Amino acid sequence: MKKICLTIDIDVNDECFDDFLNFEKINIGDIIMGEKISLEPFELEEVRGKIVAKRIRKVEKNLLIGFAIKNRNDLKIVLELSERKKEYIFKVYFDNDKRKNATIEKYKKDYSLHSRWLDYSPEYVENSYKEFDNEVEKIKVYAIENKIEIISI
Repeated sequence: MKKICLTIDIDVNDECFDDFLNFEKINIGDIIMGEKISLEPFELEEVRGKIVAKRIRKVEKNLLIGFAIKNRNDLKIVLELSERKKEYIFKVYFDNDKRKNATIEKYKKDYSLHSRWLDYSPEYVENSYKEFDNEVEKIKVYAIENKIEIISI
């Protein structure tokens, strides 16, 4: 049985994935670089699901893709285009707020030291994460509706 694990905003090199020994681990950025796909930053958001689905079809072993999905539509496209088979086990991992809170705290510290050089206020960063949390909730609902295990790590 082939296991397909996707992450929402988590790097495959995160220590929580150290025990994924029989998996090919790759971040979406590495896929883009390896296949020499030329994209503008906003274009990635339009084709993320297609890139992930293509990689799933190409690999024959267990696969962990970091930063694989950012919204509900990405997951929908991955499921449609990956030729989801009964022998595939899909799991989606998302942050349990540990990483997010650490990033916000670091940004606040950096802002207090270098506010003239940073483009955004800490409040703006926090609000951006709140908006992203709403997207994660939509992904979770869609995953559950499609019998995909969703795991907070």
